[in-house]
Amino acid sequence: LINDVLNNDIYSHNNFNGNLIININELKRNKVFDFAKVNINFKNGAISLDDTELVSKKFGSLKFITSELIEMDNKNILKANLELEIDNQKKFYQRFQISKSLRKPVDKIHLVVDKDLNSGDLKIYSIKIYYKNKKYVTQNINSYLDSINNEISMDSIYSLNNFFEEIFKQIN
Repeated sequence: LINDVLNNDIYSHNNFNGNLIININELKRNKVFDFAKVNINFKNGAISLDDTELVSKKFGSLKFITSELIEMDNKNILKANLELEIDNQKKFYQRFQISKSLRKPVDKIHLVVDKDLNSGDLKIYSIKIYYKNKKYVTQNINSYLDSINNEISMDSIYSLNNFFEEIFKQIN
């Protein structure tokens, strides 16, 4: 849907302004989130997904704090500042299969990402992990992200699980 919007030149016209809100009651084929509220903002030729929210009934929600959809090198790129709010730590750790020895109290994770909407490639430039507004030291996380060139595989839920496992190793 997002690619269809981006590929239609009418939406990128400088005089096209407005919001399109799509409530999705069930995300099929998604093993992490259950439902979503997608907020597509059109302003003077720019498109963003600010205030979009993906919700897991089990552990919390992912919110788009700021975002922009851009075309770069014939690719549709979503640049986003995201906040993962964790309401149930136990279910979060179970969902991403984080070893018990690596688990730390956590209630928010901030991410700065670029997602190629054509290929699915994902780059993560920053991860900050919080508990009660106290940030964990992220120096090792940043070094890890540099070592993988900020790229993570999104080809399966197992890849995502492995990524989160590695991130939590870095704060121990």
